[in-house]
Amino acid sequence: DVVVMVMLERNVVRFAADASPRPWILRTTQVFRRDGDRWLRLHRHADPLITRRALAETLALLPNADA
Repeated sequence: DVVVMVMLERNVVRFAADASPRPWILRTTQVFRRDGDRWLRLHRHADPLITRRALAETLALLPNADA
């Protein structure tokens, strides 16, 4: 009576600041529970799949603590 689904969602998106289409791939986990003849989604979590980068490159993306 409980189902857990793990999947990749593949989309093409356009952000307001950049009109060019970009791939947007999400790794999603969803949990459903049967309620009579219906399935209710209890939980959904999604993470973008990204290319790994060095810690210094990741830190450079964060806002400056002094700002």
